[in-house]
Amino acid sequence: CADKALAEIHRVLKPGGRLYLSVPFFYPIHDAPYDFLRFTIHGLHHLFQANKFSVIREVAQGNFLITIMQLINLIILTTVRDIGKKNLLLGLITGLLAYPLCLINNMLAIPLLLLTNTNFQGACLGYFIIAQKD
Repeated sequence: CADKALAEIHRVLKPGGRLYLSVPFFYPIHDAPYDFLRFTIHGLHHLFQANKFSVIREVAQGNFLITIMQLINLIILTTVRDIGKKNLLLGLITGLLAYPLCLINNMLAIPLLLLTNTNFQGACLGYFIIAQKD
């Protein structure tokens, strides 16, 4: 499926044309039941090479710490949602307490992203790639 999509993109792009692509990697199932796979950076390079694209730029979106912080937010918000399904009032109270925790977590993520190594791509949230038609 990905090969067919890239082959079609290659067909319609003019020579030297660029593809800007963002894909999720380390993230819980979303858009269920249509969330079928994740691409590693190595798999993406293989797909691009097989479909006659050169990777111009690749950026890991986040890093290990940012991924953990995102998962903490998801755990908090999923818990609030589940509590709210069982008891609306308790869900509202829990939400009022939980959302500031997510805000604090997000505010801590900004300096951590700047202070930590973003080159480790093994546990990032996703990848952004610019590829050029050969």
